[in-house]
Amino acid sequence: MRHNLISKLQTRDVRYLQNLTVLDLSQNKIADITRIPSACKNLRELDLISNQLSSLPPDFYEYLKNLEQLQLSGNPVSELSEQIGELSKLRVLGISFTNIKQLPRTIVKLARLSRILVDNTPLIVALEIFLNEGIGAEAGLRQARHRGD
Repeated sequence: MRHNLISKLQTRDVRYLQNLTVLDLSQNKIADITRIPSACKNLRELDLISNQLSSLPPDFYEYLKNLEQLQLSGNPVSELSEQIGELSKLRVLGISFTNIKQLPRTIVKLARLSRILVDNTPLIVALEIFLNEGIGAEAGLRQARHRGD
């Protein structure tokens, strides 16, 4: 469903997606993904690169417990909820080219996180702090990339 100029997902669009493990909605015009989390509980990879998301729905983290890869790069999203710490299986987090200024403290709970992409973000908190506090403790954070503007 990549690069299809999709702007809105209706209930009828996502109700058949319950068994999906990979969903690529990148390069569309989606501003609201409210219906995705509850419909796609088995997702392991979610690619939302280059859409128009300014926030994630409140129940996003509650339903997507199996998520291993989350790509939000290229969206005007400005924050990640403290609930991101509940995504215990997350290995890859892409937030490059977003408006995120701070990473939530609960990110240190993501023991499997091995790659975080933060290129061209106004990130305030240095990644070294999170490295020192145990981020990626189980797998070892192998790549934390930040290139300023």
